[in-house]
Amino acid sequence: MDALSREGCLRWVGLSLAVLGAIGTPQAGAEFVEYPQFRHSSGLPGNGYVVNAEGNVGWEGAMSQCIPLGYTPSDGSVAVSYFSGSRFGGLELGFTGNHVDGTFATTIGFGSRGHGMSFTTDFVDASFHVAMHGQAQVVRETHSRPAISVGVLDWENRREATHFERDRRGARSLFIAATKQFETGGRPLHVTVGLGTNRFGDGPFLGACYDVHDRVKVLAEYDGLGVNVATAAQLLHQKRTSSASQDTSTRDDALSLFFGVSDLKYPVLGLTYARKDVF
Repeated sequence: MDALSREGCLRWVGLSLAVLGAIGTPQAGAEFVEYPQFRHSSGLPGNGYVVNAEGNVGWEGAMSQCIPLGYTPSDGSVAVSYFSGSRFGGLELGFTGNHVDGTFATTIGFGSRGHGMSFTTDFVDASFHVAMHGQAQVVRETHSRPAISVGVLDWENRREATHFERDRRGARSLFIAATKQFETGGRPLHVTVGLGTNRFGDGPFLGACYDVHDRVKVLAEYDGLGVNVATAAQLLHQKRTSSASQDTSTRDDALSLFFGVSDLKYPVLGLTYARKDVF
């Protein structure tokens, strides 16, 4: 990346962080009561990192914070994520504690391009409470139709749906999501709409992700329970491939730094390494 691109990238990151910081200024209040372990990030494919219509992870494609995407990682795509969410306001870093919701997640994709299936193992806190998520892309995106995926969050029903009430009911949630790519200002805009049960408010959710720079994305979403906003930056430099017909930038992987504000109140910081064609 040349100096001008670096300056542009840093400018967009700084502007995005300033805006989100202003929105997410620490304020008093109770922590999440409903589905507390899935409100900073749900741990689903595309939460905090990028996946595209072909099911390749990296930097080209869509990203969300808590909502499912119509895109699903396909054969050989792997992502490893860490998120630290604030329970009461203010930016908190850690994995466990009264004020921190720390999450570690791994996602592996299988299946053909455009019809991927993914499995996520989601760990929370030092006790390593585990939730498993599954997702499958059933419709491939074309010029006239969106990609559509179906899935389930916490299929074994291990997480609590209401804080301190683990035994009463679990957090298992079904969903269907559709994602379509558009272009505005010469850059990709990905729009997602869907329906989900339980954690997704037993109704609709929606979101949009826009590439404001080659290495910076911003997003906003309604996840069925609240509104989230975020920005993310690709920390790895671009590789260039040249041929007689083209000179393009490409990478098989991405290291994504993510900063979001859940429910317009609780800051979330995340880091994900994602790579396609691992196997």
